[in-house]
Parts: sequence; C-alpha cells; structure tokens
Amino acid sequence: MSAATNHSPLAKSGVCAGILYRGNPPALPKRQSVELQCQKCGSTDLKKVSLVYQNGLSQVKAATRMGGFVLGLNGPGLFLGKAKTRGVQQSGLSTALNPPSKWSYIRLAGWAFAVSCASLLAYIVFASASTPPVSTLPIKLYVFLAPFVFVALLAVFWQHNRLVYPHQFAEWNRSFLCQRCGSVTAQDI
Repeated sequence: MSAATNHSPLAKSGVCAGILYRGNPPALPKRQSVELQCQKCGSTDLKKVSLVYQNGLSQVKAATRMGGFVLGLNGPGLFLGKAKTRGVQQSGLSTALNPPSKWSYIRLAGWAFAVSCASLLAYIVFASASTPPVSTLPIKLYVFLAPFVFVALLAVFWQHNRLVYPHQFAEWNRSFLCQRCGSVTAQDI
C-alpha cells in the first residue's frame, strides 16, 4: 500500500488541513462587527494612539562634508571637515501621545550621587567659612538618614514599575484618537 492511499478521507479535506475555502461557509468564523465611536463627538473615525505615536517618529541620519580655501596673515590655507548626525525626529502630536515609561533605577542612583556630592560640597564650604570648632552633626545626620531615604525612594520606584506602569501602559495601548475632534478615549474591543 502506498503512502498516498494510506490517508483517511478527513485528512484530505481543507478544514482538517487548516485551509479555509471560500465555498465552505461552515468553516468560516462568524465575524461580529465592532463599531468604535468617539465618546465626545460620536465619530467613528478613530485611530489607535500607538499607531499615531509611531507615525510621528522618524529616524534621522545626516552626513555633512565641508572644505575650503582660506587666505590669512600666514598665507593660504586649506581646510576640510565632515560630520555625521543621528537622531529621532518626533512630531508634536506624537510627543503628546508618548506612552508611559518606567522610572529608571539608574537615574535614581545618579540623583542620589549628585545630592551626596552637593551635600558634601555644601558642608565643606560651611566648615571652611565657620570658626573652629565646626559641628559634625550635619554629616552624622546625612550618613544616618540618606540610606533610609534612598531605600524609601527605591521602594516607590519599584512599586511604580511593577504595579502602576503596567496599568498605565494597558490604558495607553487601548486608547484611540478621534480624527474629528482630537480627543483621546480608551475603548474596550
């Protein structure tokens, strides 16, 4: 018996093979129409916020070359130069529809370092301007309180990134922009 004759009749049908035929109505799923409307003006001309945001972004790459001849006190001279630039250009509408972002732990550490350096510098200026004996109380308070403040801020950042941010992003992701009145509304599809 050959391999071609060994198949069952069901395996030959398009439905079992994952193929949908136009002439087979029972195999096609029933499509329900979903009409999204603006909650402000009732327009059905809505566009997803994430698409409007992406359409407003464009990558920019530019290269420039320059050369010239100069006459000066020391005689003639020649100069050459070139530059390359990269960046992202964003429209005003895209900027207004930015997605929510997670709070950066690196930025928190950078700010903690900057505040520590500024505090130390302020204490040095205070100590050098004061007559002896200089109090070490501000340094002791900073050394004692700074770690607690940093850990509290770290907990706030963690709570935002793990609990608040996912809800904000989900809300942004299901939002639509009305092309008529410009209002942004969240729609459940």
